[in-house]
Amino acid sequence: MWWTGWTLTDTRTTLAATGARAVELDEGTGPHTKALFDRNGNIGPTIWWNGRVIGTWAQHADGHINHHLLTDPGSQARPAVETEIHRTLAFLDGTRVTPCHRTPSERSLAT
Repeated sequence: MWWTGWTLTDTRTTLAATGARAVELDEGTGPHTKALFDRNGNIGPTIWWNGRVIGTWAQHADGHINHHLLTDPGSQARPAVETEIHRTLAFLDGTRVTPCHRTPSERSLAT
């Protein structure tokens, strides 16, 4: 809630409206922790499939999106990821987004 500037009530209401659910991290993010998180514990842009982080992404200076899959998510996930990348580019419509808290993987993919 702190980075949105919302109240706790606004945050809870919004999350409830999206259908978001809390998840348990049984296995963490394995060997990818240092690439996905900054020094303060903020996670960077991630790609999720079936409740798991399967990759990371970043927007390049020219606007296109680079991504990297951390594991093989299977034949259904790969085209779904590509579809969402194209959908995100259309949504951004030329707007360039750079996270405030940059992670090693985001910095690498953005160049």
